[in-house]
Parts: sequence; structure tokens; C-alpha cells
Amino acid sequence: MSAKPEQSASLMGSLQSEVATEASPLMLFLIRHARTIAIVFVLCIVAIIAWWIYSWQADKTRASDIMKLGGMISISDPASRLEKLEAFAPQAPDSVQKAVWFAILDAATELKDQERIYTAWSHIAGFDKSVKATATLGMANALAEQEKYAQAIEVLEQSLPGLAKDDAANIRIRIAYLAELTGDYQKVLSCADAIVANPGELTNVNYWVQKKADVSRKLGKEQPLHPAATSDKAAPAAATSEAAPASPEQGATAPSAAAPASASGTEAPATAP
Repeated sequence: MSAKPEQSASLMGSLQSEVATEASPLMLFLIRHARTIAIVFVLCIVAIIAWWIYSWQADKTRASDIMKLGGMISISDPASRLEKLEAFAPQAPDSVQKAVWFAILDAATELKDQERIYTAWSHIAGFDKSVKATATLGMANALAEQEKYAQAIEVLEQSLPGLAKDDAANIRIRIAYLAELTGDYQKVLSCADAIVANPGELTNVNYWVQKKADVSRKLGKEQPLHPAATSDKAAPAAATSEAAPASPEQGATAPSAAAPASASGTEAPATAP
């Protein structure tokens, strides 16, 4: 029985003799604070287990919420479906909020409930900045369907700062359309001018060049066509303008080729046959 402690002591002695001298302070530190180190290690293990349990519970709750949402979406009657979804939206977790409001939008669209369509798009716009332009157009369309054109234009204009060129061009197209419905041709002109200056990926820039010219004439403000839309046809247009006969408006100031002949006939005597 007494041989075992002696063997342990000799083993520790041999280990200590094999440890380098510079490593002795580290070993002493570990020995002195072994209890604290053990407690910290156990706490880390407990924290990891607690986080795993929390994540598991959150995933379980999310799965339950998704199943609940799926049950509501499967309701065939849009009015009942919309009522259930609107009651669920305030308590729905963030992970499914976007899906809930898209489902509300779908039900409201089936019912053609423009106020609820507007509300759904306004929530969707707040969840995801990547669909800001689409959501803004949806809000404006819902207001326009209620003939709230001024409010729709205001919503569209407020969304312009920070948008990409393509999105901004699409927003301005809608503003121009609504402004024309209200007779605000000055706003139509400013939108057309901005679209021509920054068309983005639009392929119908020439339409807006012509629209700008038409509205300018209507307002009594003649403006030159945008060079981007006329560069390909600049040379043919110049050649045509030189070869073309004078327009009716120019006829009053530009004499015709026959005028000098008739004038000379009245001033000079006729020659004998």
C-alpha cells in the first residue's frame, strides 16, 4: 500500500525534472488557479449548451409559426384569410413578418381592397430595401385606384432620393403619367427632362424626347431635342432640311423661283415672236 504514493511521487518528480526551467512559472500558475480554470471551463460548456437549447427552441417556434402561417394561407375564402392574417401579423416573429404581409397583400388584391393593398405595400417596403421601388409603385397604384392622385405623386417623389437610375426612371414615368391625369404639365415636363437626362436601362428614350417636345409646345416653351436621341439622325436631318421646299410658314418670306420671271415680265417689254 505504501508503494503507490512513493511511485506517484517519483513519477511527479521525473515529470518535473523533464519540464524546462522557463516553463515552471506557467505550470505553477495552472496549479495555483486550477479551480478557477475548471470553473470557467464548465461555465463555457454550460453557455454552449444553453445557446444550443435556445437555438433549438427558436427553430421549433419558427417552424410552428410557419405551419400556422401555412394554415392561414390555405384558407380559400380571401376575406376570412385576410382577417386571420391581419390578426396574426402583430404577434408574428420577425422571421416570417415579410411572408405574412405578402400573404395579406395577396388576399387584399383578390378582394380589390385598395386601402389594405396600400398598407401591405408600406409594410413590405420597410422590411426590404431591395424592393423599395416596387413597393412604392404598388402604394402609388393603390392610391391612384382611389383617385388620390396628388397623394400618389407625393409618395413617389419621396422615394426618389437614393434610388438607382433604373428605379428612379421607372418612378418618374409613373409620376409623369399621374401628373398628366391631373393636368400638371409642368411636372410632366420636369419628369420627361429627368428621364431623358438619366434614362438608365430604358429603351424608349426617344418616346420621352418626343414627349418633352410635345409638352413644351403645349406650355409654350420650345426646347431643343436631347442630343442623345438625335445624334444618329443629325446628318440626314440637316440634308433633308436643305433639300426640302419651304414650309407654308416660310412662304411669306422666301420668294419662289417663278417670282423673278413674273416680275421681269412686267418691267421689260415682250420680245417679238
